[in-house]
Amino acid sequence: MLIFNCSQRVFILGFSLVILFIFFPISVSDALTSPKRSPSSDSLFIEAPNLSNQLFSTIEKSHLTLDGQDDYGVLSKSGMIPTGGSNYTVELWFKKDTFDKGYREMLSQWTKENISNSFYLGMDNGNMRFTDSWNSVPVGELRTDTWYHLAAVSTPNNAYLYINGELKATKGMALTYTGSGPLVLGRQGELNAEYFDGVISDVRVWNTARTQEQIQEKMTQVV
Repeated sequence: MLIFNCSQRVFILGFSLVILFIFFPISVSDALTSPKRSPSSDSLFIEAPNLSNQLFSTIEKSHLTLDGQDDYGVLSKSGMIPTGGSNYTVELWFKKDTFDKGYREMLSQWTKENISNSFYLGMDNGNMRFTDSWNSVPVGELRTDTWYHLAAVSTPNNAYLYINGELKATKGMALTYTGSGPLVLGRQGELNAEYFDGVISDVRVWNTARTQEQIQEKMTQVV
C-alpha cells in the first residue's frame, strides 16, 4: 500500500486558477514516526526532454511510483474536476515500465452512482481514456521507461489531448459526462480496480482551457 505526503498549492496566474499537487513518498516506518513531516523547499519538481541534471534530479525525488495492485490516493474528498463541457485543463507527467492490457487510471472522479458518466484520465492498452465520453483514444506510440507530459483540455465545444505539448487527438465535440465525486489518484475512483502501474508527477488542474502555446510554455516550468 502506498503511503505519501501530498502538498496542495493554489496559484493565480493571469486570469487562471491552477491547483498543483506535489507528492512526497515516505516509507511505512517514516509514516508511523513522522506523520506530519514537511516537504523540503527543493521538492517542487518538473520534468521535460533535455532538462538539466539538477531539474531531473528534483523530479526523481518527488514522483509517486504506483504498483498497479493496490496503490492509490484521494487528492480531494469533493469533486475538483468540472463536468463535461466546462473549461478546464488537467496536466501531469507519467512514465510506464510496461503498457498493461486493460484499463489503468491516473486520475478519476468515478462513483457507483455515476457509472458511465464520470471524469477519469487514464490508459487503455496504450491508448488514452479521457472521461466516460471519450474512450480508447490513439495518441501515437509511447515507449516504456520514458517520461511523457500529458495535457487533457475541455471546452464547451471540444476536447483535446496533448503529449509533450503536441496535439495528438481532437474529440470534435464537447465531453458529456455530468457525474462527480472525490478526486482519486491511481485507480478508478471508488472502484477497487483499474490501478495504474507506473510513475506520476506534477499534477496540475487549471480552471481554463489552456492553449497549445500555454501548455508548451508552462510544462517545463515550476509554477
